[in-house]
Amino acid sequence: MRGLERNKIGFYYALYLDEIDAENADGKKTGGKVKTYGNPVFCRANIAPSRGDAEVEAFGKDLSYSRVLCISGRRLPITEESILWLYDGLDQWSDLTEKPFNFVVVGIAESLNGTLYALQQRGVDRR
Repeated sequence: MRGLERNKIGFYYALYLDEIDAENADGKKTGGKVKTYGNPVFCRANIAPSRGDAEVEAFGKDLSYSRVLCISGRRLPITEESILWLYDGLDQWSDLTEKPFNFVVVGIAESLNGTLYALQQRGVDRR
């Protein structure tokens, strides 16, 4: 049921690449680090709106997450710390420059039938 096309919604994801040294406006290093990400990729999948008992056991009881991305039969290249843009009505031609990412992958659980990704909502763009 999770893999039905009618249950899928569109979203973008970007893979975590590396941490680089942060610089101020003058180009001087601040001593902090900034995470960098690849280009956003459009995808469609089932995303459960909230946690349920099955997902709690899949990721353990201590992991805090607000949604679960369900992929049937294949695995995306998404890793922990990848970021997602998950907005109502988002389609393949949406302009992401106006919207910050709003979810981060915090856990991955694989099975024979598919893969579950635990998503934690973020209020601001932390790039």
